Amino acid sequence: MQTQLLTYTLSRKLGEGGMATVWYAENALGKRFAIKVLKPGMELKEKLAERFRLEAKMMVSLEHPHIRQVIDYHEDASTMAIIMEYLEGEDLGRYLIEHGPVSEKQALNWFNDILDAVGYVHQKNYVHRDIKPTNLFLTRNGSIKVMDFGIAKIVNANLELTETHTNIGSPQYMSPEQITTPKSIDYRTDIYSLGVTLFALLTGKKPYDDSYGSAYTVQAEIVKKPLPFIPGVSQRVNAAIQKATSKNPADRFQSCAAFREALAEPQPVFVGNDDDKTLIRNPNQHLFNLPEDVRKKEMAKPEEVKEVILDPKKPDDGSKKQAEKKSHTLRNVIIGFVVLLVLGGGLFAFWTYVVKGDITKGVELANKGQYTEAFFLLYKHRDSPFMTPEAIHHLGYMYNTGTGTQRDYSEALRWYWKAADQGYLLSLSNIGAMYQFGMGVAVDLPKARDYYEKAAMGGIAKAKYNLGELYYNGNGVNRNYYEAVRYYREGAEGGDAGAQYKLGLCYQYGNGVSSDYSQAEYWYRKAASQNYAEAQNSIGALYYKGYIGGNGADYATARFWYLKAAEQNNIYSLYNLGYLHDYGQGVTQNWTIAVDYYKRAARLGSADAQKRLNQYSIRW
Repeated sequence: MQTQLLTYTLSRKLGEGGMATVWYAENALGKRFAIKVLKPGMELKEKLAERFRLEAKMMVSLEHPHIRQVIDYHEDASTMAIIMEYLEGEDLGRYLIEHGPVSEKQALNWFNDILDAVGYVHQKNYVHRDIKPTNLFLTRNGSIKVMDFGIAKIVNANLELTETHTNIGSPQYMSPEQITTPKSIDYRTDIYSLGVTLFALLTGKKPYDDSYGSAYTVQAEIVKKPLPFIPGVSQRVNAAIQKATSKNPADRFQSCAAFREALAEPQPVFVGNDDDKTLIRNPNQHLFNLPEDVRKKEMAKPEEVKEVILDPKKPDDGSKKQAEKKSHTLRNVIIGFVVLLVLGGGLFAFWTYVVKGDITKGVELANKGQYTEAFFLLYKHRDSPFMTPEAIHHLGYMYNTGTGTQRDYSEALRWYWKAADQGYLLSLSNIGAMYQFGMGVAVDLPKARDYYEKAAMGGIAKAKYNLGELYYNGNGVNRNYYEAVRYYREGAEGGDAGAQYKLGLCYQYGNGVSSDYSQAEYWYRKAASQNYAEAQNSIGALYYKGYIGGNGADYATARFWYLKAAEQNNIYSLYNLGYLHDYGQGVTQNWTIAVDYYKRAARLGSADAQKRLNQYSIRW
């Protein structure tokens, strides 16, 4: 039976729920759609109709590659319908029934996209409230789509679409607060449901046995009983599921991004010194001019001394000898004056040469990380007019970081401002960092962002990286991965290794961009070429997991990159090298070598390495 709705022909049912039916439809051009139609009579029930409108309004506003797209909404006196994209494939609930549990690698690949989509929903100030496998659709091309926002909620909205005694959600995947205090839920209820969903994907089973008990029995277990650990699944993923499904919302991950980071191999953000020494100022200021009065003295020539010629016709009455004496005296005075002038000018030139040489040498040493010698030279000439903005900046940096001298934030700010006043914008970026992290000043994120933006406008790559960090972590701004990626990309293209690394991280995990391992590797390699240890470790992880290369896990190449990062005592690479030797992956199994790497990682704070050593009571 065919039904006409506007320009769409509805031909068969795709699914049916308590309040709506989803139809397969085609328009006049043969393009396929899925249309969700409220069941007849339901539009007369005000709360149900309002919930349906809210779903349509919310979904139309959501544009994300892993959320089912809503094309349009239609309502008339007798019909309410949501026109959506047509999806070919099956939901994950059906997939689990047909195929059973999913491998950890596959589950995490899907879950990264799911977390990205739900995190995007949270940024829009919505809570899904019904995350479960059947509301996650696996398309034929392998893409995951989050769907069914029928019971989603606007955070802090006064609109209540359900009766006060009604629990909204699917019992197996509901959070404890959805059961006990449904009016008080926030984003963290989705975090709980996501954790339960991941558990279901990895086990192929419902989280709670409802074969014999009622829904109330299941709800009682949800409130009190934690999920069990999953055999054969990594400690890292098991721990993440346990945290996500904590009974107290405050104990869960506070964002989807935090959940994803816990599932992934830990990837810290390394903030080091910057080689971006961009100087924005008048090029003529590179030239040093002596004060006007000194310059005139240096350029002045001594008066020309004319020889005294005596008239030979006049008798010598002694005046000749007197004249000669006067001439010699005048000449000696002039010569003495010239000698003094030359010596004075020479001494001044020599002094200038020495001071400039010290300052240049100090800057060179600072750029090489030899801060003790650099500080000695630059501090010695701190009041010299020959101090360049870059040299002044280095003094600020050394006071800021406690390298080469004792840390002194007030001195750091003083020298940064002095350099910034002369147009050295990297100092302005560092002032922003001091306000961001409260170094010698009260934390002031708006002020930090303002300084970063000013420095970024002047082309400072580090400032662009810092802005990306603010948006990536939601510090002082709404978390926005897309804006973070924009700044990371600008910083990366400007040569900042930190920005290159974080852009690679975004491509690997699909934060703000579609997941793309080849792009992730590209930017990791850019950062790795600057000896950025975290990027080197990440390249190793890509090869270890078989995400690049096309030949599955490549332990030998992974080890090559882990070794490069380990040269800088990167704790994750040290642990990874221990793991390779522990299990004989790409190398001959050797417990002694494994323990050595584990110990090095443990001393640097690796909890995984410490735990592995503690299993065998090995002191580290």
